Amino acid sequence: MLKMFGKQVKVKSGGTAIAGRPPVRLRVWIGFNVKVEGIIEKRAEPAKTTRTVGSQRIYMELGKEPEKAAKYAEQYDGLVSDIAGILNGMDIALHDEEKFFTAVWSVIYSNLGVRYGDGKHGFLFESLETNRWNCDTSVFLVFDIGRALGTELEVVDLPEHAIIAGKRFYFETAQYKHPEYHPIEDLQNEYPVIYGRFREDEKIMSFVYYNMGHVHEENGEHRKAIRCYNKAIERNPGDADMYNGRGFAYTKLEEYDKALEDYDKAIGISPNNALAHYYRGCVHWELGKYKQAADEFSEAIRIDPKDADQYEMRKYARLRMREVKGAAADLIREYWFRLKKPIKKQ
Repeated sequence: MLKMFGKQVKVKSGGTAIAGRPPVRLRVWIGFNVKVEGIIEKRAEPAKTTRTVGSQRIYMELGKEPEKAAKYAEQYDGLVSDIAGILNGMDIALHDEEKFFTAVWSVIYSNLGVRYGDGKHGFLFESLETNRWNCDTSVFLVFDIGRALGTELEVVDLPEHAIIAGKRFYFETAQYKHPEYHPIEDLQNEYPVIYGRFREDEKIMSFVYYNMGHVHEENGEHRKAIRCYNKAIERNPGDADMYNGRGFAYTKLEEYDKALEDYDKAIGISPNNALAHYYRGCVHWELGKYKQAADEFSEAIRIDPKDADQYEMRKYARLRMREVKGAAADLIREYWFRLKKPIKKQ
């Protein structure tokens, strides 16, 4: 696969994902110490079917370890209950979304030891275990808190990001300096590409299947990864990232026609998806279609002009087409960006 499997994928959190695996949502959000004394108290063991989507997610993540799943599900449900109890005691008007979002932010940052970051796989039980919460796991928490208080919220799935939306405002949960919420009518302007808005448990679980597919991909279990991506796509067919993930698994299996179909679907959903264009270019490279590969890498560069890997792959494609001058220019740009130095305009 040449450089495709060493590519670094840029994400909004400022982290990277290695392209030996599909792009994982490395979305930074708030994290907090779930072991704060006096916050977590002993509760009866919950049934496997629980009312919180977070507990359902944990049982899915730890399907082969039911005792461990029960432990973390109990811890998570207790956390949701405690935070909801604090908010309830504040006597806020739950129909007032501004006050609700401000209160949620205040409780999490004022009452709990907060830090944010990403776990190894983006699993919810990892957030409880390591005290590092990312965007995906944390929107589950806020969603469940709202549900416990009778507040109608939605999980909004965005490219490389996720937020919470109410009827009048959407809530940027990644903002830790101050509560940040905006009128819901501004959502489309701020985020032109919205993969979906969900309040149904089954659709929200698409996040879980996506992450599980990623883990199988890391382990070289491409067929298992595809089965997980299939389940994710069944629940959330409007998410381009999920097609990229499945397409990547097909690419690793050298099932290039299926891979191209998935990358085409990702681009159909999100035309400015640089990663889908890059991956599609890599498939054309493998098929010996160097002109098509160069065109795809050029489109990826147009969308994301500071990605060194894209210049590198276009360089190789141009060399195969004997476009030495263009390849030399790409070589210079590749090394400029690897050194994190700006390119001077000519």
